[in-house]
Amino acid sequence: MVGNSRPMGVVTNRAPSVNNVIYVRTQHIGPDDILVAAKVDLDHELTVEGVAAAIDELERRIRAIVPSATMIFIEPDILRDQAQNES
Repeated sequence: MVGNSRPMGVVTNRAPSVNNVIYVRTQHIGPDDILVAAKVDLDHELTVEGVAAAIDELERRIRAIVPSATMIFIEPDILRDQAQNES
């Protein structure tokens, strides 16, 4: 499993406090180990504790559907439109 992971994007997009999943990338790093990296737009009103709780929930949801996801990295960000990204 390398590249985009649509099922994980669907699961994480339905998680509480997640506005949007910007991207999810996966890579096999061993016979039974998958690395998951995701950039997510979280609720902008969350406290630092709320962001940590939202990331913990995302990790729990990912591991529930992909138990071999042994390394998970979630990066909170703000979804920007393409015009903002180019400036």
